[in-house]
Amino acid sequence: MALLEIRNLERIFITPRGPVEAIAGLSLDCRENEFLCIIGPSGCGKSSLLRIIAGLDRADRGTILFWEKAVTAPVDDVGMVFQNYSLFPWLTIKRNIMFGMKGSPREDAQKRCEDLLEQFSLAGFGDRYPYELSGGMQQRVAIARALGAKPSLLLMDEPFSALDEKLRWGLQEEFVRIWREQALTIVYVTHSIDEAVFLGTRVVVMKERPGAVNEDISIDMSHPRDRASPDFVEYHLKIRAALLAACSANNNSHSITTIPTTNN
Repeated sequence: MALLEIRNLERIFITPRGPVEAIAGLSLDCRENEFLCIIGPSGCGKSSLLRIIAGLDRADRGTILFWEKAVTAPVDDVGMVFQNYSLFPWLTIKRNIMFGMKGSPREDAQKRCEDLLEQFSLAGFGDRYPYELSGGMQQRVAIARALGAKPSLLLMDEPFSALDEKLRWGLQEEFVRIWREQALTIVYVTHSIDEAVFLGTRVVVMKERPGAVNEDISIDMSHPRDRASPDFVEYHLKIRAALLAACSANNNSHSITTIPTTNN
């Protein structure tokens, strides 16, 4: 049984220029404990898809099932890390991280918070406020907060994109360890082929808007992964070719896809 089932999803946004079809006919499954990476051209609906899975937005057509139950509102057992951090500016870093631990004994929550601060190289910053931290540090706080709630499904929208390469690679290795130890299921949006191959057990390549699955590639490599290995390079080239094909799938790649309207 799939933890997450998406069937014939469609999302249309209304703009001053008319309706824009962001996602059309997207179907996808995600199994328990899978690390599913989603990659595709800019504007193909990756972030919109995550928001719909999280129950923060509604699809115009299609269904999303989480543990066989329809998603129609935010789900407690689903965590999300946004591109723009979404921290509470009036709370300290510790209180931001502990926000998702409501219901846990205070002592347990404090211990888990301290562990997360250490894991994400934030020890000593717990009493600071978000505006006192760099963008990369704020993103690490957002990830720690999402993990603090111990979700069974974690949605991540380019969480490491603001970090320098050395820190990003280090956090990728750390995150693989956390994913395996905590038996998480992750749906992870990225623009980086390297990141997708390093992290994912499976990589879904979406096509140009309107977004849909263009190719679904299983990554048959054990963790930790060596970026210099022949297998890694082979998967990198395979996903690159799929991404190039996805970008050319729509000849109108630089225009807005609109739905014709009629005057009554």
